[in-house]
Amino acid sequence: MAGQRTRIFGWCEPSAYCRKHDGTQLTGSRSRMDLPAPADPDPEWLPAGARRARGGGVCGDLRSTTMVPFVRKNLTVADLGDLLDRPLVAVLATARTDGTVLLSPVYHEWRDGGFNVWVEQQNVKARHLRRDPRATILVAESDPPLRAVEVQGRARFVEEGVSETALRIVTRYEGPEDGAADVEALRGADVIVRIEPGEIRVWDYADEFGAD
Repeated sequence: MAGQRTRIFGWCEPSAYCRKHDGTQLTGSRSRMDLPAPADPDPEWLPAGARRARGGGVCGDLRSTTMVPFVRKNLTVADLGDLLDRPLVAVLATARTDGTVLLSPVYHEWRDGGFNVWVEQQNVKARHLRRDPRATILVAESDPPLRAVEVQGRARFVEEGVSETALRIVTRYEGPEDGAADVEALRGADVIVRIEPGEIRVWDYADEFGAD
C-alpha cells in the first residue's frame, strides 16, 4: 500500500519539557513535531527520534520545515524484489529463561515461504528454541529504499539434509570454497532451524526514495 508524503512543520526547542505538548520530555534531537494527533500514538511512519506523544497542540517554537518519509506497508515478500537474495545478515530473536530477548546475527536463506537458519546444535540460540520455540527473524537493508521483512513464528529443527542446506546458505555469504570448509568443520554438530510465518511484516520506503 503506497502512502503519500506528509509535510510537517518544524521541531520544538530541545528544552527539558514542552508544556505545549502534554509535558512530555524532549530529547536533544528536537524530537517533537507539530502534527495532528494520530490514532496510533507511536506511528510507524515517523522515523526514530521523531515520535509524537498523545494529544494535540501547536508548539510556538518552530524552527524549520522538513519531510517525513512515509513507509509502505501491507506488502508481500515478492514486492521486495531481490532483498532476500542479497547476503544480508539476519537478526534472530530468541527468549532467555528470564524472559529477556537475545538478538543474534545469523546466516539464512528464504526458501519455500520461510527462513532456514544454520546453527550449531549446542549453540545458545538452539538451546533457547528447544525450550521455547517462539522466534522472530528480521532481514533489513540499510540503504534506500530500506526494504525489510520480519517473521514471527515457531521454530522447528530440521535434521535431514543439513549439510546440503547449510552449504547453500553459507555459500551466499562466504563463497563456495570457504563455505564448504565451514560446513565440513561443523558436520554432525549443526542443525537447520526452520521458521515459517505465524505473522509477517513487510515494508519499504520506495515511495520516499523514488524506487521502482
